[in-house]
Amino acid sequence: MNIAFVFVFVVWIGSELVLSWRMRAGKGESGHRDSRTLAVIYAATVSATTIATAVALFSEFPIWRMPETRYFGMLIIISGMALRIWSMIMLGRFFTYNVALRDGHELIRSGPYRVLRHPSYTGLLFSFFGYGVALNNWISLVAVFIPVFLAFSRRIAVEETVLSEHFGDLYTEYKRRTWRLIPLVY
Repeated sequence: MNIAFVFVFVVWIGSELVLSWRMRAGKGESGHRDSRTLAVIYAATVSATTIATAVALFSEFPIWRMPETRYFGMLIIISGMALRIWSMIMLGRFFTYNVALRDGHELIRSGPYRVLRHPSYTGLLFSFFGYGVALNNWISLVAVFIPVFLAFSRRIAVEETVLSEHFGDLYTEYKRRTWRLIPLVY
């Protein structure tokens, strides 16, 4: 593994750890409805990343047979991080690392939220996909992406239930006009 890859990985994962510590709604805070999805996400991301890395170190199933693949994967990671950061900035004080509603919670429908209901998760999933590409191993790509996608799918279901209950018809209309994670696909 080269130094640039390690740097991108440490910045990406380090920023997520700091955010998870600083941007989490407290259990006593009104609207806290996480349903343990954060614990599932932690377990899925740590185990999937570890397994994907081990597979890449001990097997060779290249996505492409060229050294630039690692850099393409790093570019995908960075792009995912940028979308996630933009999404968090747009949510402002309503962003929490766990599923929770804040006092005066508003439905944000600008920036990436004009098109996607969960652009922050799209960005994060994009980064995990990029990690698999950077490892340049088909098995690693599947091993890191599928469990993380499934964990976030559960999280999205919980979050959409909470938002539907809180915003009612406004959220129903918003769902009709937007995509969950990927424009024109899902």
